[in-house]
Order: sequence, then C-alpha cells, then structure tokens
Amino acid sequence: MPYTGEALDIGFNVGYLVDVLNNLDVAEVECGLGDGNSSALFTVPGRTDFKYVVMPMRI
Repeated sequence: MPYTGEALDIGFNVGYLVDVLNNLDVAEVECGLGDGNSSALFTVPGRTDFKYVVMPMRI
C-alpha cells in the first residue's frame, strides 16, 4: 500500500535496512512509520512471526 500521509522527513542507517532486506525472501515488506523521531516497524504481509524495528537518525 503506498504512503498517503503528510510529507515526512526521516533518515535511516542504510546498513540496517539492507540487513533486513537481505535476510528476507519475499516480494513485499510493509513499513509502519509514526513521525520523523519514532522508530519504523518492518513486517511481512501475512506473517506474524517477523518484526524488525529500526530507529531513525537525526537529519
């Protein structure tokens, strides 16, 4: 589902994002965002056994 909220400025350490994506064998990943200072929750649609939290960097 595409993001439809207000504009959001948030930065992540790309190494943490690559780590999670390299260890998944799926076509889609969902990313739950709150605001620019909150953590992001990465999940896989249809699976309840996977959750990955990434803290943002100050930009």
